[in-house]
Amino acid sequence: MLSLSAAPAWALEGISVTVLHSSFFLFSLSLLCITLLIDFRRRRQRERELQELRITKQHLNAALWGSGDGLWDWDLHSGRITRSGIAEMLGFSPNQLPGTATALFESIHPQDQETVLRAIGRHLRQKTSFFEVEYRVQHANGQWRWVLQRGRLLDPELGGAMHLGGTLKDITARKSIERELQFSWTVLEHMNECVIVTDAEFRVLRVNAAFSKLFGYRHQEILGKDTSLLDGEDCRPTMAIRHQARENGQWSGELMQRLKNGELRLMQLDLKRISEPVSGEFNFVAVMTDITGRRKQEEELRYLAENDYLTGLSNRQAFHQQFAQRLQPKGEQRKPMALYFLDLDHFKKINDSLGHGCGDLLLQLVASRLRHLQGEQEVLARLGGDEFVLLSAGTNVAGVLQAKAQQILAAFLAPFVIEGHEIIITPSIGVSCYPEHGLDGGVLLQKADLALYQAKQEGRGRVQIYHDELQTQAPHRLKLENALRKAISQAELEVWFQPRWDIRENAVTGFEALVRWHSSAFGPVKPDEFIAIAEELDLISDIGDWMLNAACRHAATWWRQNHCWRVSVNLSAKQLKQTDLVQRVQQALSDHDLPACALELELTESQLLTASASVADNLSQLRALGVRMALDDFGTGYSAFSYLRRYRFDTLKIPKEFVAHTDTDVASEAIISAMIALAHKLDMIVVAEGVETSEQHKRLRQMQCDEIQGYFIGEPLAGEELLRDIEEFIG
Repeated sequence: MLSLSAAPAWALEGISVTVLHSSFFLFSLSLLCITLLIDFRRRRQRERELQELRITKQHLNAALWGSGDGLWDWDLHSGRITRSGIAEMLGFSPNQLPGTATALFESIHPQDQETVLRAIGRHLRQKTSFFEVEYRVQHANGQWRWVLQRGRLLDPELGGAMHLGGTLKDITARKSIERELQFSWTVLEHMNECVIVTDAEFRVLRVNAAFSKLFGYRHQEILGKDTSLLDGEDCRPTMAIRHQARENGQWSGELMQRLKNGELRLMQLDLKRISEPVSGEFNFVAVMTDITGRRKQEEELRYLAENDYLTGLSNRQAFHQQFAQRLQPKGEQRKPMALYFLDLDHFKKINDSLGHGCGDLLLQLVASRLRHLQGEQEVLARLGGDEFVLLSAGTNVAGVLQAKAQQILAAFLAPFVIEGHEIIITPSIGVSCYPEHGLDGGVLLQKADLALYQAKQEGRGRVQIYHDELQTQAPHRLKLENALRKAISQAELEVWFQPRWDIRENAVTGFEALVRWHSSAFGPVKPDEFIAIAEELDLISDIGDWMLNAACRHAATWWRQNHCWRVSVNLSAKQLKQTDLVQRVQQALSDHDLPACALELELTESQLLTASASVADNLSQLRALGVRMALDDFGTGYSAFSYLRRYRFDTLKIPKEFVAHTDTDVASEAIISAMIALAHKLDMIVVAEGVETSEQHKRLRQMQCDEIQGYFIGEPLAGEELLRDIEEFIG
């Protein structure tokens, strides 16, 4: 029997037993809802983490099916068990943990051994499609750890009839939380999220340790205070949130909050009203997560989507976007504009002689000088490499155009000083005009490029305004176009392969297929040159179809030789819009007897910029087939986050422009880390391209990158050479 005499005096003054009971029930109910809310959020996070990874080697499918922390494979004939990550999980070195089933069984808690045997036995008797069992196992320090073991028999048709495979996950923390969350605040003290319990008037009743740590208020300081103490610069959002929580019982969203030291932090707030059914009294429970850092990373990535990472100028995609916005709709008077296309003369020599670091510094200094020439209404961008463009509105009189171009040339008269070197470099400039030379940004850029080519032909460091005769003064290009039309039928195209390397496993995971052209008339032609021509001539779809079939043919040969590598093939924008794209891919896979999981299709952000509903449907159907999808050159296009939200990708590829500076530039390293973290949150594999040094490899490994590709791993090889020397390549 409870004795009121033992209670504090304040608890007895004017408080009836019914009120005490209601208050206790309300508080208990508040705690229960908190725990349910926290548990729900953790379960949702855990479910995302446990999504099954798609792996090409079917022999590992059963082991990876559980997506746990440790992998195991049990040979039922020999009793030997192979594992990955389990010894470390239990505090042993890989050599300390016995590899026999008998020895491992003895490490299971005596009270759990029968449970484990029963679960495995039911599965072996085909009573269940898989088994799942929780039990205790002894850690190296002598303590008992709770683990979740999941597994199933390997597919008999794959030669694994006598093997069990699966995962082992340490769930000790989860088991502890499940016990303590029922009626105790202890668990809240160990949560990273900030938790606040208030009364109906939003006066603080309780906060957890995470709140005190982040906001700087001790429990005694904040107790009884109105939560408006935490409001940011504007209190109006708080009033609206309170009203909605009272009316609807909950509110979820982002809110700016102020710490004790005055610092503002952006928080993800989940607010819920908890009611006591008998008395009708209610409390509010708020769970807050600091997302300031995440938002900053998103803003940095969004900046990179629209700006050149090296110079800070607009990038190619942003330039085209701004250009399109300035073009007048039909029927309106067209205001003249001039497009100045700059290319640095002999820039490659700077890179070759002084190194790419000096080359990058030179590009930054060039961008700085061009900014001083940029007017308020002008658009300045770096298209890539050493190419810059300036879009200027105004008159298109030849004298004015020449004057502006000469002003640009004059900006290069003074030498650039880099690391003690005085560098004198000049630009060649091609100029095209709107609307005289075209009504489309792509056409104007092409014609400015022709003028630029002519300026270089005439000695470089010159200005050339486009005129129609330039179209007839490019015989080499015309001959190249005619030769390209015949390249497929004359079997002049070749498929080359560059390896992708798993950093953690130190093994080849697959190859990216690259097209090469060895013309009988011109010899080897650079891909950048003939692919651009192919797009203009509408030959890119034919080349893409040829590449798809050639890549599948080679990959099928690898698989027949028991090398289950994945092949990555780039899709062009034209192919992506083909109504029968899915059927073409299916046919290529069927013709060469290649499983869909062995094929990965790469897309770029620019291709998705104007994607229609049919494109989204194509991608969805391809994924349904089992074909993997990769987003290439992430961060170099426009509106990258919309693509990650709208489409599901399996792989994210970080372009070499970012990778090249990981060992010298802290900002580049931070950007790559943010990309990797974002991709992993979305269950994507991250591949870094253009890895050329051991230091880059080391930094990417430390940043948890999954795979790398580049000359550090291997140069591209012709398909026939790879097949001929495949064993030597593996070695």
